[in-house]
Amino acid sequence: MKRAFFAAALTTCLAATPAAQSSPAAQAARQWRQQHERAIVEEFMALLAIPNISRDTVNIQRNAESIRDALIKRGVAARLISRPGANPLVFGEIRTPGATRTIGFYAHYDGQPLDPKEWATPPFTPTLRNKVISAGGEAIPLPAAGTAFDPESRIYARGAADDKAPIIAHLTALDAIRAAGLDPVPHVSARRILNRSEFEAFLKEAVTRYGVHRVLLLGGDEPKPKGPFVDSLQILEEGLLAECRVREIGIAGYPEGHPRIPLNALEKALQRKLELAKKQSIGVYLVTQFSFAPARVVEYCAMLARTAPAVSVYVGVAGPTDPVALARYAQRCGVSVSLRALRTLGTGIAQLVTNSDPREQLTAIARYTLHREPSNVAGVHIYSFGGVVKTAAWMRELM
Repeated sequence: MKRAFFAAALTTCLAATPAAQSSPAAQAARQWRQQHERAIVEEFMALLAIPNISRDTVNIQRNAESIRDALIKRGVAARLISRPGANPLVFGEIRTPGATRTIGFYAHYDGQPLDPKEWATPPFTPTLRNKVISAGGEAIPLPAAGTAFDPESRIYARGAADDKAPIIAHLTALDAIRAAGLDPVPHVSARRILNRSEFEAFLKEAVTRYGVHRVLLLGGDEPKPKGPFVDSLQILEEGLLAECRVREIGIAGYPEGHPRIPLNALEKALQRKLELAKKQSIGVYLVTQFSFAPARVVEYCAMLARTAPAVSVYVGVAGPTDPVALARYAQRCGVSVSLRALRTLGTGIAQLVTNSDPREQLTAIARYTLHREPSNVAGVHIYSFGGVVKTAAWMRELM
């Protein structure tokens, strides 16, 4: 189980990209900032008012405690890590059950010595000016709550850019995403769970602390289970999700079959999952394996519409990646028809994969949906095999 963490030294390696700016999370953050500018700036100025000269141990401790408390206020499990002769590290983490990567966000809060005589106003008295000092900027009061800040205005204080601004940006993004109701959906791979009690603890923390109510429940592609669970069905049978108050689950569907599980076993497992979920009052949606065989996907969706009409379906689509990697994923995931297609393309594989521009598949799904009222297809699920940023940029260009 990996997680996102914050350290100060607070720990971000994500650059703003055009794709990121058009994502729901970026849009939520922008809207939140516009609606709460005054409160955001006030919190920023309060942090700037705490002197942060690295050798000033008393005020460095105040900075660290202030950042820690701001993280805790937002539901982040945060603490100070102290070492003799060193300034405290602020460490926070948001654990996500089933995560396969850790994303780090970093910023430092301490600063180098300065000469107050070189400052037009005291360095630890944050001052808003109507424009840059070099252009004759004058000190002005903060605008009234609900009034937008002039984009030409500037805040002058030590650390206003390097490096307290990113700390407030991270905190504001957390506020914005949670206020927008964007749901974190842990991906649970049953065969990779090492310990039942640890998994249960993660689920409970995710639900109670971070508002998780939906989980994507997968069997996993490990040849042998690493812990107590043989498959995703077993987790449902033990009632663990209901006990932890998970209210909805996503389950996997296989338009081209599974490399190790017979078709009749897949069908029985799906039916059993639906029965158990209903009995436990857990909602269900289905995410299909990615495929380059649109006809197979349409057939599969039509079959589900007949056998499980109440289940929403998200069609799996592979995002852009290199041909070799995608062929490897296809083989690993048992996408048999697609894998044979990839092998027969030879050098033409690049056309299929690198972007795999999925318009043929999406068009087929759209036609299927258009002729069904209501349709069981609720959307698409993008597999970001080539990386999140690359996939997001591709989605922005496509849409």
